[in-house]
Amino acid sequence: MNRETNEVVGHAVASADPGGEGAPVAHGALPDDRAVRQSLDLLKWLLAGYRPRNFAVRCWDGTEWGPEAGQEARFTLVLRHPGAVRALFWPPKEVTLGEAYIYDDIDIEGDIFSVFPVAEHVLSAGWGGTGGATMM
Repeated sequence: MNRETNEVVGHAVASADPGGEGAPVAHGALPDDRAVRQSLDLLKWLLAGYRPRNFAVRCWDGTEWGPEAGQEARFTLVLRHPGAVRALFWPPKEVTLGEAYIYDDIDIEGDIFSVFPVAEHVLSAGWGGTGGATMM
């Protein structure tokens, strides 16, 4: 992976947008797998407003979404299959995050303790349950 451009050979990769909002921007063609695009789009939505996005995401097909510009990845969230994002965040509870890890829906490469602030951001966003946005 080229850290300056967040490009991965053979796969589309998202990086921070030039405006600094951290929204994924594809370099090259989008991944062929619709599930990859949907998973990355959902993560983009869930992580809106999280700063600094100092981690990477790697999908089951090798597609990576690097950290935002100027950040080094403290960890990589590895999505093991197309349903991994749903397994990770639905229902939106702390136990669900742990179960996704235990049941091998996801893996964490790098500093696992750096995951906790990201999880707290997602869980405290108020998108789940009554009155929040519907995830699926």
